[in-house]
Amino acid sequence: FPTSGMVNMRGGYTGWRYVADVAYHMVLPVGTLALVQFPYYFRIARSSVLQVMSEDFITTLRATGMKESRIFNKYVLRNALIPTVTVLGSSLAFLLAGSVYIETVFSWPGMGTLLFTSISKRDYPLLSGIYLILAITVAAMMIIVDLVYSLIDPRIKYE
Repeated sequence: FPTSGMVNMRGGYTGWRYVADVAYHMVLPVGTLALVQFPYYFRIARSSVLQVMSEDFITTLRATGMKESRIFNKYVLRNALIPTVTVLGSSLAFLLAGSVYIETVFSWPGMGTLLFTSISKRDYPLLSGIYLILAITVAAMMIIVDLVYSLIDPRIKYE
């Protein structure tokens, strides 16, 4: 896999071949971002599942003879996903700002690199614009997380 750059400079690709080249160059940066974040999500999900599994209604469902797979898929997983979705939504919103390291290491032009450059050059209007975009991104992700809550748990309703 290529370790730097966004496209193959010698390729001169257009159309779908260009998209495939960019996707090929994205494997290492995206993989790095994912590998750094996934253990945190798994830890949150595991602790949520263990907490829900110890609830009284799960014991009642087991006592009625319901299959473990049905209990887990229908009741445990839905209740355990809510904290995981919360953490995922908030971290995805801040991923834009935290990607400066990945963009620097893999030589990708992006918002993180622009933020870093504008801080070092003291470009305050550009910093204000970047912070505005980050604030809008965080607000949009929180709205999306709230909408996903209502899909996961039907007891949560928004009017």
